[in-house]
This record gives sequence, structure tokens and C-alpha cells, in this order.
Amino acid sequence: MGNCHNCLQQQQEQVEIQINNHTEVEVQQSQEQPPLLNLDVKTWQKDSYSLYDYENSNFIHSQQIPINGTSYLTCKANKVLSYEGSYSRNNDINDETLLLSLEYENDTFQLQNLRYNRRLQTQELVEDYQKEDGDKLLSENQTINADFQMSFNIQKLRTTTNRQLVCVEKGPKIWLVTRSIQINSINEGLVLKVGDEIKLGRVKLTIKEIQLQCDPQQDLLDEASICSVEDKNEFSKQCRICLSTGESPSNPLIDPCKCIGSTKYVHINCLLRWIQQSSHFNSNAYCTRFIWKSLECEICKSVYPPIFDRNGKKFNLIELSKPKDKPYILMEFHQKRQHDNPQSNDSNGLYIVNFGIKKELKIGRNHEVEISIADISVSREHAHIKLVDNKIILSDKRSKFGTLVLLQKNITLTPQLSGLELQIKRTLVKFNNNLISQSNQKQRDFELYLGRNE
Repeated sequence: MGNCHNCLQQQQEQVEIQINNHTEVEVQQSQEQPPLLNLDVKTWQKDSYSLYDYENSNFIHSQQIPINGTSYLTCKANKVLSYEGSYSRNNDINDETLLLSLEYENDTFQLQNLRYNRRLQTQELVEDYQKEDGDKLLSENQTINADFQMSFNIQKLRTTTNRQLVCVEKGPKIWLVTRSIQINSINEGLVLKVGDEIKLGRVKLTIKEIQLQCDPQQDLLDEASICSVEDKNEFSKQCRICLSTGESPSNPLIDPCKCIGSTKYVHINCLLRWIQQSSHFNSNAYCTRFIWKSLECEICKSVYPPIFDRNGKKFNLIELSKPKDKPYILMEFHQKRQHDNPQSNDSNGLYIVNFGIKKELKIGRNHEVEISIADISVSREHAHIKLVDNKIILSDKRSKFGTLVLLQKNITLTPQLSGLELQIKRTLVKFNNNLISQSNQKQRDFELYLGRNE
């Protein structure tokens, strides 16, 4: 028996409703496009020296934040918040801290490094110190970039005056996470350059000088010159270490401290050997360490100046300690005072690291490593530096608090940088770009796209 007119009309309306509903779902799905950029954000819930614990999965607040255009991230307590639009000071909220700012233009994201150049601030500080305090140790031809004398005087300014260092900043420090870069680097690490600032736990190292070309013909310290000129005078000066009265133009007797009498004078070479061999400097065949607060006379406790002037000739302790026949790097370090030890102070000084027989050196808290750093936030074997093809490469060894290198420029977040991790304070941000394909994912070099190989 055939269907009646009402039944046919009812079936037709149901089909139209199904078709219309299906069409609405398809339209809705077509409108939901994946975000241009996905951020995996993890925040360690313990606030300690702006550290992030890479080993601990507990106490980590995880988020996924989609980004579709110009945006900026802030942190409130343990939660990261995302805002659309460009960041400006007018956006500041008392309870929120800026993490990073992303600008989207011409189909690409650019990460804005809003922090002022610290080198300029330091130069202004030194000029102010020269103007007001007239530091005689600071010579006119010394530069902010590569001379340890500048850092010595900065530390002297911090410790001998009650003035506070005022750093005008536009944003937090942004750190490149080395372990995320070495996976996608042809060097299997990060190539170090002069000016790089490295963070191992709460210890910071700044690369001041890299010398990879050796010249064996350069004059070395003349051990035989200690007694090359004898003075028969009964009241002649005598070295308090070797007890010799002889001196030479390259190894004079100097009075570096406030000692008087028979302990007043010392050969520059004897003083240098004492510094290098003294146990509290922790020197070995590959590393010599100078600590400003420990660079003092063991008798009168006055601090040795790093540069001595004798008969118009300058003797620089650091210059004399640099190896002449081996590649080396010079790193300034800054170690924060421990909260659990009120009597401790910030430590500042220099590492002179040379590559002799070994071309790969270990950095860590263990006494068996070549570059030892006595700080609980540094892992026993924290990182390695190796000399390969006239390049010094830094790599992380799965350390607890990571091996970080300070970002000192803006970077364009191309699809090839998908997987890059940045640490801002105690927050870890991983960039995932949906535009990268499997073909160019295998053929990429993070250092190339970060612009560090220029």
C-alpha cells in the first residue's frame, strides 16, 4: 500500500533537517582551523633562583596555549596567561610578570627580546664610578668586552660602596635551552662565542675571550730569570716565597700588599705560582680559577690588585696566567649567595680553561671533572665543552637544572625551529609549529635558524 501525502511530506522534512544539520557541522569544522603556533608551557611551582627542575615531574604546572597572531605571555603565581595584541608598559598588571612577546607579521612570528643591553648599563656604571670615585686601577684603554679588570672594578664598586645597582629592564632574561638545540644541531651542541652568557643552575659564566690559535714562539715565563740579577747589598729586597734577592725586568720584586719587613716583597712569578697552586683556587692542568674575594694576601688580608706597575711596566696576573702554547677560553663567573647560609657572599672571578691533551672537558660539581664548580645547583657532571674544528661546543649532560645560554637578540620563529625550548624564570616554553613537514624536519639546524653561525 502506498504512502500517504502526509507521510511523504514528513520524511522529506526529516531528510532536509539531517542534510541541514550535517551541513552546519561541516561548516563548523571547516571554520575550526588549527592554531599557527602551539606552546607547551611548564612552570615549576617552587620559586628558587629562577630555576626549572628538568628531572622532577612533580610540582610542574603544565599548559597548552594556542597562538594565532601577535600575542604576549605573562605569569601569575604558577599559571601562564596569554593576551592578544602587542605588549606595552600600559598592559602591566601588578600580580602578573611578563614572560615573552610574539609579533606576527608576513606569515611569520618574531620573538621580541625586550631586555636592555646589559653591556651598555655596565659601561654607564663604570663611567659613573670613574667620575665619582676616581678608581686608579681602571686604565683608559681597557674595554668592557674582554678585559677582566673591568669586572674586577665593577665588583669593587659593589662591595666597597653602599650604592645599589639599578638595572633598567624592559623584560625578563630569555634563555636558550641547550639540550633542545643540541638534538637539532650538526655540532651536537651550541657553538660558544665571545659575549655568550651561560647559566648552570644558579651559576653564571660569561665568555670573555676565546683564543684557538697558538703561537709557541711567544715568550713564556722565564723560570731561570728569578735569580738572574743578584744584589749583594745587605739590606736588599728579598722574596718572601723563594727567599732570593735577585730580580729581572721580566720578573721583578714587587710589594703587592700592606705587609712590611721581610714579607713585604715577592717575585711576580712566585706570586703567580702561589695563586695558581693555592688550594682554594682549585686549579688543575686544564683550569685555573681566580676568585676576587680570595685574591688576597694570606698574612695582611689585603686584596691584591690584578695589575701591578713596576718601573713603568705593567704586569697583569691574568695575562701572565694565559697559556701561550694551547687553545684556551677565559670565562667570568658569578655565583649567587646561598639563602641557607647567611654568612656566604656572592662569588665573582675568572676561569682560564685550556685544551691540552684533552679536547673535551667536563663541567660539574664532582671533583674529578676538569672544570669544578662548587654549588649545589650544579650537577655532578653538568655539561661538556669540546674543541672541534676550531669551534668550542657546549652540550648539556641531562643536568637537573639545565644548561642555558642567554638570548641576546630577536629571533624569527620559522617552522624549522619547531621544538625549540626557552626558559624564562621558572617557566619552560616549547614552540611547536604546525607548518613544519616531515621532510624538512630531518634537514634542519637550530643554530642556523637562530642566527648564531653568522
